[in-house]
Amino acid sequence: MSRILGIGAGVVIAVYAFLAFRYAAGGLAQEQTDVGLWFGIIGSFLAIAAAVTVVGTLLHTSSRT
Repeated sequence: MSRILGIGAGVVIAVYAFLAFRYAAGGLAQEQTDVGLWFGIIGSFLAIAAAVTVVGTLLHTSSRT
């Protein structure tokens, strides 16, 4: 059960990262470089957090026998 919740949390964070990258692209398309920069940075942090969440869940819920 904890594996499902951990991977689910990683997927939710990944969706937020995707949305942040979309906002960054929209900001750059409208020549608002500050919006593009900061949403790109936020999206990068969220993508890293999603990867760490999924990998950490898989490592900590593996059955070691």
